[in-house]
Amino acid sequence: MQVTEIDKRLAALAEEKDALNAELNEILALDEDFDEKEQARADEIQKELAKLEKKVALNESLRKDASEKPRPKPANKPLAEIPNNTKPAWEEDACLGYKRERDFFADVIAAGQGKRLESDSQQKLNYLATAGSDEQMGSNDAYGGFLVPEGFLAQLYQVGPEMDPIGSRVTNIPMGNPTVKIPARTDKNHSTSVSGGLTVARRHETQSPTSSRMQFETVTLSANTLMGLTYATEELMADSAISLAAIMQAGYQDQFVAAKIRERIRGTGAGEFEGILNCPATIEVSRETANVITDQDVTAMRARAYNYGNSIWIANHDTLVTLMGIYIPFSTISAQPLFSPGNGTDKPDTLLGRPIVFSEYASTLADTGDLILADFSQYLEGTYQGMQNASSMHVRFLNHENTFKFWERCDGKSWWKSALTPQNGAATLSPFVVLDTNT
Repeated sequence: MQVTEIDKRLAALAEEKDALNAELNEILALDEDFDEKEQARADEIQKELAKLEKKVALNESLRKDASEKPRPKPANKPLAEIPNNTKPAWEEDACLGYKRERDFFADVIAAGQGKRLESDSQQKLNYLATAGSDEQMGSNDAYGGFLVPEGFLAQLYQVGPEMDPIGSRVTNIPMGNPTVKIPARTDKNHSTSVSGGLTVARRHETQSPTSSRMQFETVTLSANTLMGLTYATEELMADSAISLAAIMQAGYQDQFVAAKIRERIRGTGAGEFEGILNCPATIEVSRETANVITDQDVTAMRARAYNYGNSIWIANHDTLVTLMGIYIPFSTISAQPLFSPGNGTDKPDTLLGRPIVFSEYASTLADTGDLILADFSQYLEGTYQGMQNASSMHVRFLNHENTFKFWERCDGKSWWKSALTPQNGAATLSPFVVLDTNT
């Protein structure tokens, strides 16, 4: 074998050693408490370095043999003169005789930098580098990893709809028929009567009283169908480790809740709930300054609210920073914050003394409805059919697919058809007040 070929091989081995040493230094330089993944890579690098050292030693021996004359073979020593090959004491120690972790890492870093170590320390590192290079192991696919099965947890993680701030506050109406008419008193003009037209007056004992009569109206709830549809292959139904039908049922339950939250706020009333943003009784308060919410906006909404003590605020998440920074100035040196943060459990956030809920279904900041003040006891919601479901294999029989459908028949709206005119005062009142845009 030519000497030049050995030199080339030794140069390639040196480059490979330098690259591994550089990577090892980067890992060890992180800190003394690097994680299991970094520890595993460091151990692997040391094994590779030990193998390279053996290759380097073998090639250097070949180069030396090629440049020197063969030496006579030494005579065999008598068996009595062969030293007893006993293991050093540190091999039996789990810490290899190191008293501190930093001493071990110092030796590893020094070896990686090519520094000369004491004989005992070098033997310890060589021992570690060659350990674990000839066994079956689960971390290497070719030497056993393929035999280790992967686990599967039959549990689906998911993000459900946000907390429903409205459903528990509405007035539920039982619907025995698809359409239900509910009588109501027409009593939203208090300038002359609070009872829908009836009046009373003082009279002289001989004076005839003035007659009056009560006026009525009806509120109609018509159950419209809210429906969802899904197709699934028979193969997926059979092979899934989790019941696909149960997953879809839970998913549609979440979706129905989300749809009704949106409709209670934004529904058009045509084939769906009439949301408070489209209710004829809703009062829109003009925003003082564009793109922000000010203390004047909040107090102006409070002034137009009917039955404020039973109302809640609903705001988009975008408004939180603005709301937390508004105050009512009492003097040049003191101010009263309108927003009071809760503790996230039993104490809610409040705005001007009433609970405030942040919802993704409110409008974004600066749009109409980014801040809502509502008494949802004045909102009627009727359910003719609760959530139903059915499946069929016949709709897509040739496609080998199953059909799942989910539906609910319900309706909702405010029974207020107009805002309330107070006996005294120019501004009307309503259980639903929203902040308008500033154009």
